[in-house]
Amino acid sequence: GKIVQTFRKQRLLASVEIANNSKYYILNLLDINLLLEKGYLNYLSQYDTYLGLTPSIYFSLDDNNANKTNLSELINSYNHFITQKINVMDLVDHDVYSFINDYESIHIDTIIDQSILWLTFMFIFIFVQVADSSRIIQFRAKHDELTGLLKLTALEAEFLKASYAKRGNNFSTVILKVDFFEEMYISLGYKISDELIKSVSARIYESTHNIALIAKGASDSFVLYFFDISPESLKQKIKSLIMELSEVHLIDNNELNLTVSGGAVTYKQLDLFNIRLNLQQANIALGKAKELGGNQLYFYQQFMEDKHNETVTIRNNLQNALKNNALEVFYQPVHRLNENTITGVEALVRWSNGNEWVSPAKFIPIAETTGQIVQVGEQVLNKVIEDIKKYPQLQNMTVAVNFSTKQIIKDDFASNLLSLLTKNNIIFENFTVEVTESSFQEKKAIEKKLIELVDSGLNVAIDDFGAGYSSLSYLTHQPANIIKIDREFTIGAHLVNTKEQKMLDTIIRVCYDLDKKVIVEGVEDEELIKHLSQFEGIKIQGYFFSKPLPIDSLIAYIKNSKNEHRLLR
Repeated sequence: GKIVQTFRKQRLLASVEIANNSKYYILNLLDINLLLEKGYLNYLSQYDTYLGLTPSIYFSLDDNNANKTNLSELINSYNHFITQKINVMDLVDHDVYSFINDYESIHIDTIIDQSILWLTFMFIFIFVQVADSSRIIQFRAKHDELTGLLKLTALEAEFLKASYAKRGNNFSTVILKVDFFEEMYISLGYKISDELIKSVSARIYESTHNIALIAKGASDSFVLYFFDISPESLKQKIKSLIMELSEVHLIDNNELNLTVSGGAVTYKQLDLFNIRLNLQQANIALGKAKELGGNQLYFYQQFMEDKHNETVTIRNNLQNALKNNALEVFYQPVHRLNENTITGVEALVRWSNGNEWVSPAKFIPIAETTGQIVQVGEQVLNKVIEDIKKYPQLQNMTVAVNFSTKQIIKDDFASNLLSLLTKNNIIFENFTVEVTESSFQEKKAIEKKLIELVDSGLNVAIDDFGAGYSSLSYLTHQPANIIKIDREFTIGAHLVNTKEQKMLDTIIRVCYDLDKKVIVEGVEDEELIKHLSQFEGIKIQGYFFSKPLPIDSLIAYIKNSKNEHRLLR
């Protein structure tokens, strides 16, 4: 019979044969709209789906489509489809055919899906880039750009982290520094110098990274922290490393040689280890290693810190003295033996720090290393000029002033000095520039300036001749008209026919042959005075006549010298 559909319904008719060959028909009415709510499954509208109930009945799951009876006709009606079997209650299998009916929808969905996919890729890419950039920033914040080693500022945190992990005894700090790197930098340039530092750092890392924490210090220095290594083993390790670093470095086809100095401090227990204090102590030991000639390792000892603290105190107090113009000038008389007269004085700086006089032997070397010597020299020169202008006695004799190489090496030294003396009406021939022999020998650049001063009429004296370089042949190249023989040559020279006396006599005669005036320093013995008086025009400076005097005492000494002298002929 005919079924009237009040609602859109689908008819499922199936025939069933039973064992006695009887045939029955089973009719099922299904409301597909209730079975499949397409509003809920909207994406299914892009497909036409047919259920193969029998080989001749292909039921459409979309009420807009008619059922099909021919599979070939159905397949030929579409371009693309998929098929899959479904099982109903484990009794029967049915084929389900799904055909694409709306390529436009699929195309739009594909675009959307691709957009989502690309946006996802972009998000992941940006996230990775940001993460990488963050890691790079963090790495650069902690590592030296040139060598890739830890920065000194990041070392403390890394040390604490490593020390907690390794827990043990024998902690050591080592500072390594390339000897004379500043001079190498000037001669080689920054590119080759940078490559050299990279080469040094690579060797240090290769040799010690498995047993030490390594950081790049300032300029050409490296800081290493060792864990669980005895002082004896550490000494051998660093000595081997220093030898390795001294082997040839091939940089841009240049074979470069260098030496390295090291300072070390060791502690038995971690709780005694203070990273900042230990850096300072290792640096003090490094200074000692360089002081001893470099190319070696030196271990920190307590007395070195005492000396270091004294140095820091002197440096700070000296700066206050310079600020307050508190330095004083004493003068030591220079006597001409043959004429029984005072012919000049040497100005010597003195510093009273409270109630105590600080020895120049202590503060002058410190001032040289800190650069304060330039201010010291300027302050002494100004006081000497004031004294010359104030006291006529000084205007009629030669006044000698010591100058540091750091002053003389300045381009405008000669012109400024000549201008200052001219401005204060000081006679050039009554003024002497003294330079110590050791510093003069090391600074060839000052020769031109000293020659300029001599040519202008000033005197130039080489102080402490023989203390640094005793080669007589060098006298011919000295741009000076006065030679001051160091007291080292007077020791034992008072005895007749001794080798010391013969050496002193030889130096004096060579100086005379070269038209140099001679002042013998540190004379304290009467027998030596008698011996030296045989040399015409010889001048003497020393405690035999007078120690250095403040200006008032000097003026009194000059006035009384003719009546109360102790000169012996």
